Amino acid sequence: MVSFTTSTSVYLYSGITKQWTVLPFVPTSPIFQANDYAIVRNGNQIYGYSSHTGAAVSITTAGTPTIVSGPASSSWVTLVADGTQAYAFGAFHGRWETLTLSQPAPVMTSNRLLGLLRDGSTVYGVSAHHGTFVPVAADTAAVLSVVGEAEVGTANSAGILRAFSAQQNRWGDRKSTRLNSSHLVISYAVFC
Repeated sequence: MVSFTTSTSVYLYSGITKQWTVLPFVPTSPIFQANDYAIVRNGNQIYGYSSHTGAAVSITTAGTPTIVSGPASSSWVTLVADGTQAYAFGAFHGRWETLTLSQPAPVMTSNRLLGLLRDGSTVYGVSAHHGTFVPVAADTAAVLSVVGEAEVGTANSAGILRAFSAQQNRWGDRKSTRLNSSHLVISYAVFC
């Protein structure tokens, strides 16, 4: 993917579709570019561009959204929270998924291939491969983390380990009476 900006537009080129996409742009607009996708914010519009599809799709936010992406060198998913609305953009399928939250200001983390969002007592995993919000019941103290190369995300509490697989697009869990608060971080190998 190649991009450049002028005073009024951002130009995005897909090496896959061999096409340019042009988006409105003001010089103060933030642009996040990683691998084969870009997130461009222009006022209340947030555009997600995927070089896999060669298209940009937008969402309109009402307030000041929180935007969370993985590291620029290897990210494939972005999460956005705006009031009681959450959105996920995955670079592989090039579309926004929407989720209505039970409360504003969710806890969010994102890395290479997945994003995690905690909304009260529910944690959602989002795979860059599948792009859907997949829920699992958790308590409000569940600690969110991304394991290893971001193929697995965890939402762990005392007594239960939960893991979300980006490849499988599903949650797994292990319950144990022997777990305590010192076991909140786990190894990827536990869930392989």
